[in-house]
Amino acid sequence: MKRALGDRFKFASYENWVIYSESDEALTQFELRKSGKLKSISTVLDRRSRDLFDRSDLAAYVNARQLRKVYRAELDRAKQQVHALIEQIGKTASGVPAQGIDVQSVFRIYGDLANGGFQLAEDADGFTAGLIVGEKQVDLETCLVVAPSTPSAQFLASNEPAGMKTLGVCRPTRSCIWPGGRPGGDDPLGGQVPNNHGPGNEDFKKAAANSYKAMEQLKIAGIYGTFRWATRTKGCCASPRSPMSIIRKSCGRRPWA
Repeated sequence: MKRALGDRFKFASYENWVIYSESDEALTQFELRKSGKLKSISTVLDRRSRDLFDRSDLAAYVNARQLRKVYRAELDRAKQQVHALIEQIGKTASGVPAQGIDVQSVFRIYGDLANGGFQLAEDADGFTAGLIVGEKQVDLETCLVVAPSTPSAQFLASNEPAGMKTLGVCRPTRSCIWPGGRPGGDDPLGGQVPNNHGPGNEDFKKAAANSYKAMEQLKIAGIYGTFRWATRTKGCCASPRSPMSIIRKSCGRRPWA
């Protein structure tokens, strides 16, 4: 290998592995970690991430904790810029007539969604992706680990995964079917949705509030979405643990699967 690669690369060995790099500093760092004077990446990999790494033919790991340290200023700046952009668009859109809708409240929801993404970036410990080549298929598995007792961990814990067998309620003619988990929390629909409609549409606000109140009685086992390329039609089907009459009464029509 040394003859093939030439003098441009520096080499080091570890058990049955050969490590080579153009950087003297990289090999110096490797020697320090091999000797135990510095910690290696294996010390931050949790059991699930390490297991995925070992099972994969090709794998990559993102050390989210270290990235936050390196890019802290950029992360804080991005958060400010995104919220400033949402606020600016909201103010601009509020000048466009929208019957019975408080546009700024709608954009506040977008701000909450952005906060959720930034919160996940703050709470994540690491992300692992692994490519596993089988005899008849190629599997791509991912593993996201968040720090315990964080808002993201509490959110994920409240959203239990649903069994794949529930996909049987969806039509087999769909081009794409995506499964979702069971919505968790006291109010998975947000609670504030009926309040995001401005004054002057009180009848709608009252009807929407009654509908959401009825929907809160539902215990959802899983939510699934479908898409069909030929007709560009899409839909959503829910597998409830509650009587279907609640959905029919709230939606005003029969839900389809």
